[in-house]
Amino acid sequence: GVSEQMIGFVKKQIKESGVDYVDVDTKDLTTRFANDVIASCAFGLKVNSHDDRNNQFYNVGYETATSGFKRILIFFGYTCFPAIMK
Repeated sequence: GVSEQMIGFVKKQIKESGVDYVDVDTKDLTTRFANDVIASCAFGLKVNSHDDRNNQFYNVGYETATSGFKRILIFFGYTCFPAIMK
C-alpha cells in the first residue's frame, strides 16, 4: 500500500546515501504520503508521489492547496457575494 511505498522510498534513500541515515524533509514526505492516500482512497488511483516527483495528481493538489491569498479572497467573494463581484 501507500505506507509501504513511503517506507520503500526512505529505505532507498538510505541505501543510496552510503551511510545508515538521511536527512528527510518531513513536510515533503508527509505531504506526498497524504496525496497518495487521498488518490488511493477517494479516487481509486495508484500514484507514487515519492518516486514520481512530478506526477500530475500531486502537482494539481499542491497548486490548489498553496493558492495565493488573493485567489482565496476572490473565490470567497464569488461564493458569498456573486452580485457584488460581477
